[in-house]
Amino acid sequence: MALERLHVGPFYGSKLLGVLAAALLITALFVTGRSQKLAGVSQPSPAGTTADQAPYRLGGGFRCPLARPVLVMADGHSYPAGHPTKPPQGARAIACYQSSEEAAAAGYRPAPLPPGVLVIGGVYLAPTDRVFRSGCQRAADRLGYAVPCPGLLPTSTPGMAPPELCGTQDPCHRGQGFFFQRDGFEVPSGYVGVSKQRQGSLQLAASPTRQPNGVADFDCEPEGSIATIRVQGSRGVLVHCSGPSSSGQVTLRWTQASVDISMSLQGANAVNQQLLIAMAAHLRLVRPTT
Repeated sequence: MALERLHVGPFYGSKLLGVLAAALLITALFVTGRSQKLAGVSQPSPAGTTADQAPYRLGGGFRCPLARPVLVMADGHSYPAGHPTKPPQGARAIACYQSSEEAAAAGYRPAPLPPGVLVIGGVYLAPTDRVFRSGCQRAADRLGYAVPCPGLLPTSTPGMAPPELCGTQDPCHRGQGFFFQRDGFEVPSGYVGVSKQRQGSLQLAASPTRQPNGVADFDCEPEGSIATIRVQGSRGVLVHCSGPSSSGQVTLRWTQASVDISMSLQGANAVNQQLLIAMAAHLRLVRPTT
């Protein structure tokens, strides 16, 4: 029996072409979606962060954006801005969080602190090193009177020059006042410093009580007394000053061994008051050897 040739009419022919076209389109979409998935186009990052929230490399380590300053690493710890402990060599950065509490909720506790470090309001105060302390002795010898030497200072941002005494700006010539300034140290989110910005600025000044026009009241127009406290066995006064920036400043003043001392932080707030009290408690008066 001979096979009959199949004849397709115009209506059925167009319908069949439509079905074939739809099938090809579905196949193309499936292949495209599968290839994108394999290429990682639609895959979220491990911590669910976007590009502007992820860690980035800087100076041989990792840093986080200002809005999310808490770095978490594969060692299971978090490293908030200013934390003096460095992540283990070769550790992998995971993500950045807005706060230590948020990181802890995700399972990342702050890394252990080195001995002697204090944390006040999210600001880390770390012990000064031998090089800095030798600079205090050099300053006392050049000026000819005892100078206050900080035992604790806020931690520096990566790449920032180490704190310096008797540098180019303040060479410590005999007969002059002692002055030390530290700007740009690490602060947490929410910290209010210079001009109401997240920027820290510390000033430390001293001069003999007998010296006219001393610098112990540098840039401080008192606007009110905050508290009277004991500092290094002396009576100290914590005051609120107008300061050189719009955020105001807090200043702690006292006299010790016939030297007027003034320590200030830009930003009139409770955290800076506590930081001043802590740093003043760890100051050491270094006397000249000559």
